[in-house]
Amino acid sequence: VYAKGVKTWNWVDHKGQSVTYPNPTDPKFYELWIDFVKALGQKYANDSSISQVNICGGTGALCGLRFYELPPDWDPNIIVEQWKKIVDTYVMAFPNTNLFFEVHTTKGQGLQLSEQMMSYNNSKYGNKIGPFEDFLSATAPQSELASIIKKWGPQTDKGWCAFQQAR
Repeated sequence: VYAKGVKTWNWVDHKGQSVTYPNPTDPKFYELWIDFVKALGQKYANDSSISQVNICGGTGALCGLRFYELPPDWDPNIIVEQWKKIVDTYVMAFPNTNLFFEVHTTKGQGLQLSEQMMSYNNSKYGNKIGPFEDFLSATAPQSELASIIKKWGPQTDKGWCAFQQAR
């Protein structure tokens, strides 16, 4: 994506290592991600072996609105608007597949961005998109993450928790 003009963003992760991600405010990255999701839908939308698709994009190697850090000049409105486009693309690309949106905290925002997106998902698509979280791991989840599954799971008639794989 960097060769196609996506701006980089460098920061130090929670382990003290320098990392480079696509800048989460760069519309070019979202444009490329949307093209990628459309291609996935063309290939897999009618594949009966796929029971669910988790909505990802715009956060580097992570899913959902999971930003450990954000650039100092970030604008939550830009990120939410780009994510709405991503959600819309997944719905169009996978019209007959269960979709799940990974909810997560964002540094300095808590669950605010995930709440905004689940509200959008529910108001526009009803129970098409459920909340998702990798909770079942060696450590207990943050209670605020469990609360968003409890809130949006029943409203969407879906809620998905899965085992988080060890690396």
